[in-house]
Amino acid sequence: MTHLASLSMSPATSPARSSDDNDIRALWSSLLAHWNRGDGAAYAAVFTEDCDYVAFDGTRLIGRDANAHAHQTLFDTVLHGSRLAGEIESIRYLTDDVAVIHANGAVLMPWQSKVHPRRLSRQTLALVKRDGRWWATAFHNCRIRPLPVVRKDSLAIRAFMAWARLRTWLAGTPKA
Repeated sequence: MTHLASLSMSPATSPARSSDDNDIRALWSSLLAHWNRGDGAAYAAVFTEDCDYVAFDGTRLIGRDANAHAHQTLFDTVLHGSRLAGEIESIRYLTDDVAVIHANGAVLMPWQSKVHPRRLSRQTLALVKRDGRWWATAFHNCRIRPLPVVRKDSLAIRAFMAWARLRTWLAGTPKA
């Protein structure tokens, strides 16, 4: 995968912050490794007990147990043998013990050797540091699907606007 953005750090990167960066990168690497082994319990183990996890399809999992169960079910069925590829785009520290990371990634099925651009997703993770260790406490995943750039005078835009006006007018028309 190509690197989409450089790692962001505080203006004056301290040795402690570099250590945090390394620990956060290790957490991300462990997520990938646990997925690639098909181990739902280990995948969920890097999350807090009360984690909040939103998958790309909008499914919401509350808690580590739900996370582990749902992922193991996927690893045993439709995602059997899949691999998760991705990298951290940025790390932002909100406090000394709270960080937000943005990463990109995609699931590769066993027969795939490279990521198809339509399968690329962006993950946002909220991390907390407890007892010297970073944990993921919230996760949100969404597909990267930029809207196409369309000129405002294009035929498609004019047709859509006409359809929207007609639909609005019909909705306001009294029924016979």
